[in-house]
Amino acid sequence: MYEWENSDQENNEEDAENEGVLTNEQHKMKQVLAQKGKQIVMGLLENMSAKNQDNLEKTLNAVTILQEFCENDHCFNILTSRDALMKLITICCQGEHNKLNLHYALNLLQTIITEFSNPDKEIADDRKLEIQ
Repeated sequence: MYEWENSDQENNEEDAENEGVLTNEQHKMKQVLAQKGKQIVMGLLENMSAKNQDNLEKTLNAVTILQEFCENDHCFNILTSRDALMKLITICCQGEHNKLNLHYALNLLQTIITEFSNPDKEIADDRKLEIQ
């Protein structure tokens, strides 16, 4: 047997051992991506707040993206972070001050509530409800 024939096997074994272990740079990048994801969600929610009462296109774009986030497990976990949910609930409670966006915000909140009862949805453990 030739020596080079086993070289790929040795590299694959090393890769398998290191799989799932992140380097310091990868940890930092993961934190940066999480922060950017949070900023994106908060910015989209801001487009649905009372601060936006004259641009329906902004509202519709934000709602469309956030509805798509509900379908992706990773994005759903960002959308259902404590800060994001508190912002959405605040937006839903703005009532008369947020006439343009209120219907869309309430619809998004209803979608999130529905997704929490979806047994196929991978929800972060700290957000799961214990049903006895």
